[in-house]
Amino acid sequence: KLYGYNTDFAGMKKLIEKQNISLDSKKVLILGTGGTSRTAYAVAESMGASFAVKVSRSKGNGAVTYREAYSEMSDADVIINTTPVGMYPDNFSSPIDLSAFCNLSGVIDAVYNPIRSKLVSDAKKWALQRRAVFICLLRRHSVPQKSLRARAYRFQKSMKFITPF
Repeated sequence: KLYGYNTDFAGMKKLIEKQNISLDSKKVLILGTGGTSRTAYAVAESMGASFAVKVSRSKGNGAVTYREAYSEMSDADVIINTTPVGMYPDNFSSPIDLSAFCNLSGVIDAVYNPIRSKLVSDAKKWALQRRAVFICLLRRHSVPQKSLRARAYRFQKSMKFITPF
C-alpha cells in the first residue's frame, strides 16, 4: 500500500504563523487561481479569515478580477500572492499595486526566486511611507515626542511582510 502526503498546507500555515500574522477575522485576497491558491484559500479558512477570495485576470470559478479587487476590496487586510509574477526572469514585475489597499497589514509571497520579490520590496516601502504619514498625523495632533516614537515603533512592528525563506 502507498500513501501520499501534501505538505503545502502545513508549510503555508507555518509560514504565516512564524511571522505572527493573524488571519482571524481578516479580509484576505489571494492572487492567482492555480494549485497554490487552493492551498492559500484552505489555510485562510482554517485560520479564521472572515473573507477570502481569489483574484484573477478573468472572472470565474469564484474568483474576482483585479479591477474588482481594486474597486470593491481595497479594505483587504492581507494579500497572499500565489502567482508566478515577479519570479525569475521577470524579477521586476509585481502582480498588484499595494497603494490601493488602505487596511493592509501583511503581504505573503509564494515567489521563491528571487528571495525578495518586487511585491515584498514594494510592501516594505509602502510600510515606511505609511509610517511617515502616521508620524505626521501624530505630530499634527501635538503628541509628545517620547509617545510619538513609541507609537511609531508599535505601528512599524505591526506591519508584516514575508517571503518563503
